[in-house]
Amino acid sequence: IMTELERAKKFGFTEDEFKTAKQWFLRGRGAAFYDIANHPSSSYADEYKRNFLEDEGIPGLEYEYNFTKNNIDKLQLTAVNELIGP
Repeated sequence: IMTELERAKKFGFTEDEFKTAKQWFLRGRGAAFYDIANHPSSSYADEYKRNFLEDEGIPGLEYEYNFTKNNIDKLQLTAVNELIGP
């Protein structure tokens, strides 16, 4: 993992890597949303705990999926590479 992190810092991500990562992330959010009936209750308990202890919001799976779907294409490769760069 450290080797890949150093590679990303040094060279950044390619367009193909970035596209694949966005697709992977959106697919993961979609899978969680569409399988909401089987979402483990421990996950909800963890969200409530973080909300109480860390003041973290609880938007819910539907909101998170729709937000991701509507905004993921706004992410720009150059901005991500600037964030991880040296």
